[in-house]
Amino acid sequence: MYDNIKKFVDKEIVYPGHFDQPTGKIGFERVEIDLLDAGRIPSSEIHLGKATKTYVEYGETTLIIDSVCSWVNITGLIEVNIYRFVIRSMDEYGNKSIPVEISLIPYTQADLNSLDLLPPSISESETGVVVAWRNSLSSNLFDFYSYTYQYIDKDNKTHTGEGMSDEPVIPLENVNKGEPITLSMNCRIIPRVNNIPILDTLNLKRQWDITF
Repeated sequence: MYDNIKKFVDKEIVYPGHFDQPTGKIGFERVEIDLLDAGRIPSSEIHLGKATKTYVEYGETTLIIDSVCSWVNITGLIEVNIYRFVIRSMDEYGNKSIPVEISLIPYTQADLNSLDLLPPSISESETGVVVAWRNSLSSNLFDFYSYTYQYIDKDNKTHTGEGMSDEPVIPLENVNKGEPITLSMNCRIIPRVNNIPILDTLNLKRQWDITF
């Protein structure tokens, strides 16, 4: 039988080896996908038959990397969406391996915009007012790491400061009672999804209108 087949077949194609079942982690508008059970190893140590490239498809996007990768970092995922990634190895002739697939939902700006901080308590001091959070701002939605703040006093002077606590205490000095003060905060957080931290540290910017 094989002698007869040889009369009609003039070449043999050996397809490249395929990746292992992928696992993924989400970041801010990006994902990292691990492709090998062996972990993240250099391309020079990966041997998948005749494979020379990594081929990734998601939505209408095709990404071709000129090496065989043990993991990929895919950025620019700005839509609030489930992304289905189909990943293959590919040889120098464009022959693709059996595909492996994974679906992931990246963390987006819309997710960040939906976060909020607990309101602070306000108390008077000898020189002005103290804005304080009596409970931790960390939650099952994010880990709170540090903050910077800014406000303008009654003489139009800008005050700035910073702290590392997740229970900030911010003194506002040289301010007039009864006049609103805008306190701007830039908070460094790592969001959580299903109580698992994402890959990236983000800036959560909020303003508080303080009157005492």
